[in-house]
Order: sequence, then structure tokens, then C-alpha cells
Amino acid sequence: MAPPPPRGWLLGLLALALLARLPGLSRSLWYDELFTLVHFAASPRDALARQVEANNHPLASLLAWAAAPLSTGEASLRAPFLVLGALAVPALAWAVARQAGPLTGRLAGAFAALAPLHVAYAQQVRGYAPLLLLATLLLHLVPRALAGDARRRDEVALGACAALGVFSHATLLLPLAGWAALALVAPRLGLAPPAGRAAALRGLLTGALGGLVLMAPTVDDLWKHGRRALRPVDRALSGPFDPGRLSLQDLLDLPGGAGAAASLAGLVLALALLALAARGAAARRASPALACWCVPPACALALVALGAPAFPRLALFAVPALLALAAVGARALPRRARAPVVVVCVALAALRVLGQAGDELQDCHGAVRLAREQVGPDGVVVGAGVGGSLLRVYDPSLVADEGWSLTPALVDEGPRPLAIVVAFPAWTPAALRDRLAQGDGPVLLPGRVTHVAVWLAH
Repeated sequence: MAPPPPRGWLLGLLALALLARLPGLSRSLWYDELFTLVHFAASPRDALARQVEANNHPLASLLAWAAAPLSTGEASLRAPFLVLGALAVPALAWAVARQAGPLTGRLAGAFAALAPLHVAYAQQVRGYAPLLLLATLLLHLVPRALAGDARRRDEVALGACAALGVFSHATLLLPLAGWAALALVAPRLGLAPPAGRAAALRGLLTGALGGLVLMAPTVDDLWKHGRRALRPVDRALSGPFDPGRLSLQDLLDLPGGAGAAASLAGLVLALALLALAARGAAARRASPALACWCVPPACALALVALGAPAFPRLALFAVPALLALAAVGARALPRRARAPVVVVCVALAALRVLGQAGDELQDCHGAVRLAREQVGPDGVVVGAGVGGSLLRVYDPSLVADEGWSLTPALVDEGPRPLAIVVAFPAWTPAALRDRLAQGDGPVLLPGRVTHVAVWLAH
């Protein structure tokens, strides 16, 4: 096993990762983060036992519950997730270096520090940052177990990381199953001795079962939601926000960042990293580590075949492995080509990260603030439609009307001044939208997921 990168390199990568993840940390919480804060982070019991449409990531909800009393705003609430996401960067450098050499580890760390999706999901009050860290550690622990000479503590660490990873986000069960399948056939492929197969299976199965035990109160709901989401005729969402089915084009987001297929920089970055990853996967075919690193991307492709909803974040577990393979591919390039290729990839990633730093997913905070400024302290602000009650996080006096039962009467005969904040304007009932449009029309605050509309009545 190769030595890890020097400690100075690991600390430098951690500093770079933190700096890349700080811009935009104080922007508005978006719908999913607000949903976590309101429905799952009120108490440990809610974090452990509640589940709504698979929106609860229990470990993240526990972290949000612990951070909420100490937080003074979005940035401090997101701070634990920022730290976990940033730690995943030197963790990847260390894991790759131990399996493929120090230079390859440094390249993997450089890619991860500025990978657009890696940065974006380390800034959310959700389970993605813990998932990235734990999926990264597994890239070392699974090959270590397969080697057949792992110590007992390595096997325990494998089980613990797998369990906490499932507790962070249940999608990690898919690569755990893939690694277990690989372990079963590894001796026949010359990738592991029988003792390594046994150690890897013990760690993986213990971890998967441990994760399911931690999630026991919500496993039934998760199973029902998963089955429903995989049936095209019975999707979890409908109407204008129906995500459709996950496609290969959607998976370009993993190396290239959100909307990679629609962005020249994102598309070039995605294709470059995928080409490097493919080269890396073929570079040393007999390597147990490379075989293990190929499993998560293969599981991402399996999600496409299964017909999963078109949320690339469902395959986020594959990002560390993709970057590890890309680093191996870059290391295998001729020396003259290596530096320019790495510089181009890092520059494109930095460009994408800078662009997304000020990009609101959903500007709920700005909409509520604007509404209150327009109506004053004595005016009425209504949070209407889906997510209306969540907006109380930003204005406790807001009147919630998620079912649109109060808003028509308030528009016709309610108090003035009146402001109506709609987190998902496309779901506004058509008749009511026409009535609201008879005034000045909405003020739209742009967001990447959806605009947030503020309707004013004076």
C-alpha cells in the first residue's frame, strides 16, 4: 500500500475546499432545506422516526437539530455540513494515494476541491455532505478489506462507515450491494483471496444492516416511496414539476455540475472527466481498488436502467469514485499532456463553482423579506401553495395557506396591504392566477429550481 500524501498537502486541500464552499453559504434556504428544518429537525424523535416522501435524511436532520439552537442564520446552520463536505476532499486524496500513489491522490483532491456538484451539495442542510465523506472513506476501506490482510479495526471501520452512509442517504445501499456482489466473485477474478472476500462481505453486510437498523422507524415508508418512484405510471410528483426519468444526460451533472448538458463549460468539464475516468478504469484492470471504484458509477447507470426519478443527486454517491478514476486517468497520461489537461479541468470547475456561488436554488428568504418590506409590520403576508407553511421560518407572523383555501377571500375582501408569497408559482390554480394577474402581476425572484413569486394587493 502506497504512503499517503504529505500532511501539508492534505491541509492545503482542506483549506482550498473550505474556501471554495464559503461563497453563497448564507443564501436562502431552499424548499428541501426548509422541509428538513421544519419537519425533521425539531427534535431527535422527528429526525429518527419521521419520513415524508423520502425527504428525511436522518443523520442530517440530527445535525440540523443540534446546530439550530446555535445558529444565527443560514451560514451557521450550514456550517456542520460545510465542514463534512470539505473534509471529504482530503479524505479522497488520502484514500486514492493509499491505493494508487501520492501524485494520483493529489490530483483526486484537486478535482474534488472544485468539483461543482461536490461544492454545491456541501452547502445544503441535507444528507449529501455526510454521504460524500462516507462514500469517500469506503473507497479505501472496501479495497483494504478485499486485500485479505486488513486488521479487525479496518473491518469495523468499514461497517461503521457503511452504516452511517446509509443513515445519511439510503441510496448508498445500491453501491454497498454492488461491492458485495464484487466481493463474491473477487477470488475468481484474481482480485482478492477468500479471506478478503469474507472480510469485505462481513463489513459490507454489517454496515448495510446497521444502517437499516438506524433507519428502522422509516424503512417501511422508504420502501413504499422507492417502489412508487420507480413506476412511471405512479410518480411521486406530477404536473409541471414531474421530474421524468433519470437519463444519461442527467448523469452529466455528476462530473460537470448542475445543468452540465446546457452549459458549454459544464459539458466540456463533464466529458473531460468522464474520458479520464474511462481511461483510469482501463489503466490497471487487475487492481482491486480500481475494480471497487468502478462499482459506484456502474450503480449510477443502474439507476437509469431502473427508471429512477430525474434527480442526479440520487447518484451523488458515485461522485468520489468518478473523481478517483479521473485522477488515475490523468496520472496515466503522457507527462506533456497531463498538466494541460488537469489545468483545463480545474479551471473549468472553478468557473462553474464561481457561477453557482450566487445562484439561488430558491430565494424564499428574499421573497418573504420583500413581501414584508412592501406591506410593513402591520400588513398581512400569506405563504400560499406548496411550501407555504415552511416560509414561517423567515417570518413567524406569516399566514400559511398551502391548500389555497384562504387566499381567494383575502384577495377579494381581505385586509390591505396584502402580500402573497408563492414558492411554486407554476402550481397556482389557473383561476386564481388570472385574478391575481389583474393587478400589477407578480414580482419574480429567480431560482434554479423554480422562481418564487410575490403578489401584492394595496
